[in-house]
Amino acid sequence: MQILKIQLPDTINIDAQEIQMLLAGKLYEKGQLSIGQAAQMAGSPNAPLWSY
Repeated sequence: MQILKIQLPDTINIDAQEIQMLLAGKLYEKGQLSIGQAAQMAGSPNAPLWSY
């Protein structure tokens, strides 16, 4: 996996885990990740929790 470093304004109160989950969900939505890959990226090995 790639490691990305991003800068966010101090006014944004979000932790790294939440960013990973949001990005994984968006990449899944766009068809760039499978449900399993998105779950792994988000740190949740339980893919059924991701079913929409």
